[in-house]
Parts: sequence; structure tokens; C-alpha cells
Amino acid sequence: MALGAVALSLAAGRRYQGAVQGLAGSAGAIASILGLLVGGVLYTKLESEAFGLSSLTIFAVFLLALRLRNAERDPDDILSQP
Repeated sequence: MALGAVALSLAAGRRYQGAVQGLAGSAGAIASILGLLVGGVLYTKLESEAFGLSSLTIFAVFLLALRLRNAERDPDDILSQP
């Protein structure tokens, strides 16, 4: 997350650089805590099925990443895909 915060702060410009980097760091920390809480609740509710849900989520992100990779090669082609 550190590189993402740096990239965001550089894009914001000198005036807002510190504020943006602080906000990005805080958002990362909150997301980390919420991820653990949601994961714990899912595991207590779904037990072993939570791992299947995680696998499906990771696979969906993988497919989206492939689509994005193809879009970078031909940006006009992404509009024609369903």
C-alpha cells in the first residue's frame, strides 16, 4: 500500500501531497481492520464455505485483470466486449 499512497500523493501536487498521503494511509489501515472483521464474521457464519467464496472472489478479480490487460493493448476493443 505504501507505493500506492506515494503515487496518489505525487498526483495530488505539492500543496495537498501530505494530506492525500495521510488519507491514503488511513484508508489502508481501516480497510485492513474491516477485512479482518468481515472475514471473521464470514467464517463464523459460513465456516468452510468462506474459503470457496474467497476462491470465487479471487477468480473474478483475475478475470477482470485479464480484461484490463487486454484493454491496455486495444482501448477501443474494451467497449465492444460484454
